[in-house]
Amino acid sequence: MARTILFFSMLVFYSIYGFFLWFAAWIVHFFNPVKADYMIFHSIQWACRTGLKLMGIKTEVYGRENIPPEGEASVFVINHRSIFDIICTYPELHNRTGFVAKDSLKKIPVFSTWIRKLNGLFLNREDIKEGVKTIKAATENVKSGISMCIFPEGTRNKDLSTKTGLLPFHGGSLKIAERSGAPIIPVAIYNTGEVFEGNNKRIQPCTIKLTFGAPIIVSELSREEKKFLTKNVERIMQDMMNSYEADK
Repeated sequence: MARTILFFSMLVFYSIYGFFLWFAAWIVHFFNPVKADYMIFHSIQWACRTGLKLMGIKTEVYGRENIPPEGEASVFVINHRSIFDIICTYPELHNRTGFVAKDSLKKIPVFSTWIRKLNGLFLNREDIKEGVKTIKAATENVKSGISMCIFPEGTRNKDLSTKTGLLPFHGGSLKIAERSGAPIIPVAIYNTGEVFEGNNKRIQPCTIKLTFGAPIIVSELSREEKKFLTKNVERIMQDMMNSYEADK
């Protein structure tokens, strides 16, 4: 319970500190918009690293050589188990990165502002027209040099009976990569569900495994591979998840 209180206390503190950061970034934005973005990006990375250390959460990272360097935008495709998925992933990235979040998160004060400040977008899956607008905006982000993280399962997988299973990927989840021409980086996260959701909503120390797969260049795929792109990426990520159990 103490770790849980400490973690959420840190969120409150960082939210207050964030207003000063936003003001500084707002001033810098007039002279160098990209630098202003990186100010916020690196600040969030620091907050994520600090939070993980305070909670006693260790992260084993594999495939770092597959993470694109600063200045190279890509689309990170991540399985979704926990609110800690982004917290564990974000410190490992090199390029400023936003993520596509579910529309309901817009209702959460401060948190929704942070998502926007990080070039994040909200996706309404119930409204097709609004969903198309979000995909277009995300595509423009990538074309301008901002990477995007997406959760193709569409929602958090709450099945605690297995740590490696995936929910079916949504058919249009990879349109951002197809339209922008950016590489797809499959990211398989293991054990984040044990941090909070699988422990009666109390944070506990544990080890997270995080694997960045080899980039998938859509333009280099055959017509048949492009036709079944979503299913093929889902299969690749399921193989990555299965490898965690095989390594035990």
